[in-house]
Amino acid sequence: MHDKRKLKRRQLGVNLEMIDINTRQPLGRIVDLTTEGLMMVSSKPLDPGTFVQVRISLPEPVVGKKHLDLDMESVWGRRDINPDLHITGFQFLDPREESLQAIVGLMVKYGEPE
Repeated sequence: MHDKRKLKRRQLGVNLEMIDINTRQPLGRIVDLTTEGLMMVSSKPLDPGTFVQVRISLPEPVVGKKHLDLDMESVWGRRDINPDLHITGFQFLDPREESLQAIVGLMVKYGEPE
């Protein structure tokens, strides 16, 4: 499969759950992250083109933020190697500069070595 990604993904050495801001229900767990988007694993599939607003609670403040609120659109999805799980790729929609700084901080602080 041809990889259209511009930036290298960073897997995180910490478990970060995403909560749908509108429903207050868990959406899934972050698998990897770039400054343009992320990949999530979840128990339910999410169709490409789905817009979501999520809150990601951080284990400790990163650049002064205790959580991140992000607007995202799902770009792709498929069943995981584990047939009970699904993975979804998201693109961030116009993130604020402070959110981008926190994302970079997360990648630096918790990113797995390449």
